Amino acid sequence: MSLPRVCVDTGSWEHGSHLVSGHRARLRKEVLLAGEDWSYDPERKEMKTRRKGHKCDRISAEKRENTARLMEKMPEMLLDYKKRRWQKKMKEEDKCKL
Repeated sequence: MSLPRVCVDTGSWEHGSHLVSGHRARLRKEVLLAGEDWSYDPERKEMKTRRKGHKCDRISAEKRENTARLMEKMPEMLLDYKKRRWQKKMKEEDKCKL
């Protein structure tokens, strides 16, 4: 394996400006086995904590909880609705009488 080197005339790399990943890995391994320090690796980013489980499962569970809460209020909501409809009907009848 020949390492890429700078061309004296142009100042550019002879074999391109990058190493093939396999060659780079082999070179890194040789340097580390020789006891040298390899400082060309990019910095490692902090791992993000992700929620486990599927998003659709969480959303459907929240919807079921919300539905259960609304069903507890349903009798009151129906009575209010019937009362509003009755009041509207009475108001229309009063308008017709006048």
